[in-house]
Amino acid sequence: MNAEEIIAMQGQLESQDAILRSRWQDEADYIFPRESNITDISMPGAPSNVKLYDTTAVTDSVNMTSGLMSNLIPTGQKFFSFGVDDEEIQEIEVVKSYMAKATSRLHAELFTSNFILQLTETLRSLVVYGTGCLFSEWRGGLNFTDWDISRYQVEEDFGGKVDTIYIKFPKTAKQAYEKWGSKAGESIVEIFKEPSADYKKQNEIFWFIHMVKPRKNWNPRLEDSSNWAWEERYVGIKDKNDIEEGGYPEFPYCVPRWTKTTGEAHGRGIGTFILPQVKKINVMSRDFLMIVNKSANPAIDVMDSFTGVYKTFPGARNNIIENPTGIPHQGSQGNYMETKDNLESERKIVSNAFYADAFAPITSSGPGDRRNELEIRQRIVEAFRKIGSISRLESELFTPQLTRCYLLLVRNGVLEKAPPELSGRDIKIIYRGPLSLAQQNSEVSASQRTIGIVAELEASSPSFANAMDNFDIDKTVRRWGRIEGMNEFDLAPEDVRDAKREQRQKQIAEQKALEVAQVAAGAYGQTTKAPEKGSAAEQMG
Repeated sequence: MNAEEIIAMQGQLESQDAILRSRWQDEADYIFPRESNITDISMPGAPSNVKLYDTTAVTDSVNMTSGLMSNLIPTGQKFFSFGVDDEEIQEIEVVKSYMAKATSRLHAELFTSNFILQLTETLRSLVVYGTGCLFSEWRGGLNFTDWDISRYQVEEDFGGKVDTIYIKFPKTAKQAYEKWGSKAGESIVEIFKEPSADYKKQNEIFWFIHMVKPRKNWNPRLEDSSNWAWEERYVGIKDKNDIEEGGYPEFPYCVPRWTKTTGEAHGRGIGTFILPQVKKINVMSRDFLMIVNKSANPAIDVMDSFTGVYKTFPGARNNIIENPTGIPHQGSQGNYMETKDNLESERKIVSNAFYADAFAPITSSGPGDRRNELEIRQRIVEAFRKIGSISRLESELFTPQLTRCYLLLVRNGVLEKAPPELSGRDIKIIYRGPLSLAQQNSEVSASQRTIGIVAELEASSPSFANAMDNFDIDKTVRRWGRIEGMNEFDLAPEDVRDAKREQRQKQIAEQKALEVAQVAAGAYGQTTKAPEKGSAAEQMG
């Protein structure tokens, strides 16, 4: 594809997204005001055209994003670990050591980068719009960029996975010229020509496109960027010029979707489904404010014959010369309590949609709730299990992102290559955050219940004799530990475990031998001592 074809394709995809962009604008206005320049193009910092009377959805979306972050990536803790599907390979000491080291190193690199800051923005976009976009690169260290929903268009492969992206972004002439020099485009180069450099035009905005898609013809044996699996192109829109070409070994953009409708590349978020409710609450809040204002500052009737300023402060006295012949009709003040109750009920619907019961269990319980800590924890676990999009979030965001980051560390010499024992094997990522563990916990619970039932039956019924032989207890216990988030170093290597058992069996055997020897010695002593005087044994002797 040349520059003109890339520009045309981006424009076509943007036109196809016109209905979505209109919806995103509404969602931004009412739920995510920071990203309000989608179809309402205005100067940076300009206020939205929508008057927002109620910020329930704004606050709840922020709280849910914060809740997701703290429960997917708990502060100061490891939120994932590396492993392999083959448990025998996993137990090899050199493999276990490498996995633990890679896990620790990647956590350290992520937490010293801008990962948390940019990921928070991506999750907020995901919650509201249903689609997020996070770019990763190596720039002297890991570096991440979240892209606003208005800036990109995507395409899927046959299996429904996003594999092509067009990022449309603005830069000033000065920024573009500093980055690309004479390749930035004729219009930009003209601004910087000496001696007639036009300094006033250096802050003029120009638009560019960054396209990344699978490379059709490439040689995997060559390691230069022009032969990597993913093709990268930068083009200038105004001059329709090619600026830069390169590539990536992995797709550098992660584009997660909250939920997805067949035939749509973009997802649908909680903001998508709750938007009508949010709009209704905004109108109700406006009306409620009118009722409150009417009550606090009611309308007054003053006779035409009254002169001066009518006083309304407490204790005010107004001297009226004549009395009205009748009382004028007073407009409706509205029903304060009914409107307030209805508004609170509608707000609760929005809060529940953003899983306030999971991420703010104490706040959402209400003043009459008397549940203890254990009951609240169970409530949180149950609420977490309702969030069905976590598996999609892991597969479309965290797994490809962490895999790419691991490979970036290896390629840049921060982490050594995997040992030969892992050759040809895919590295598995096991998630350790409270939210992931809550959803994995069902496996542990089912396993524990099954083993408990079988153990009771084996002890009580001859029909179930030796039924526990069906379970590999060692593998089960070690898997429980991993699912519950135990550190790999806390699990003893199999040879150490077997040595402990061998030593224990040896001690038991020695103890039994000692007991047998003591019994034998006692018996021998009883048979070898001299017969009592006058006994039958003495007479026989």
